[in-house]
Amino acid sequence: SLDGSGRRLAQNGGQGNVLDLATGRPVWVGDPDADPWIGSAITLSADGERLFSLQGLGARLTDLGTGHVIREFAVEKEFADSMALSRDERLLATGNRGKTITVWDVSSGECLATLKGHGKPVAHVALSPDGRRLASAAADHTLRLWDTATGKCIAPLKRGNYSVRELVWGNAATLLASTERDDKTGVWRLCLWDGNTNTCLRTLEAQALDLRELGGLAFSPDGRSLAVGGVAKALLLDVASG
Repeated sequence: SLDGSGRRLAQNGGQGNVLDLATGRPVWVGDPDADPWIGSAITLSADGERLFSLQGLGARLTDLGTGHVIREFAVEKEFADSMALSRDERLLATGNRGKTITVWDVSSGECLATLKGHGKPVAHVALSPDGRRLASAAADHTLRLWDTATGKCIAPLKRGNYSVRELVWGNAATLLASTERDDKTGVWRLCLWDGNTNTCLRTLEAQALDLRELGGLAFSPDGRSLAVGGVAKALLLDVASG
């Protein structure tokens, strides 16, 4: 992920690192010996001075200037496999192996809500830009939409044989994109969801996009375009026309 000014880039995978894009030099490099989960999910604050990262039993907020841990968000007896930060950096959510989602107040470290409903470990979470909605996906072949203020599930969306692999909101809580894979046939597809009606607007199979698999997703700042990653290839789609 990029910081708000585009100066720094946080990269997941391996040990994880943060690069200064002007010099190409690392500002911060994770220590997998001290924390084996450090590279699994990391994201930068808007000013590029703080780093949010998974740390096994929850998440951690680190000051990149000093290297000191500012705050830890600990999930009792549950490993966290996914993480999401609201655009205003007020809320942090972790998807946990104990089939729950934890929503945190970033400034205080307080647990605001524990969301329950998935039948299997939660693999992906995504907070809407205003932080009012949360999308989650688990190995139980469901995608769920939640109200973060009440902690209630707004819509449990069954996906048949499909496992949701990626989730990303547009520039408002009115549009959500997801990728999913059929566990029986191996077919990948992209889905666009209406955040108001909680219905699927459009489904595109990877083959129709000339992609074998579907990877990362990212909306343009105006929400009109969607970048879709594949194997050695990426596409930029017009959201309105597909």
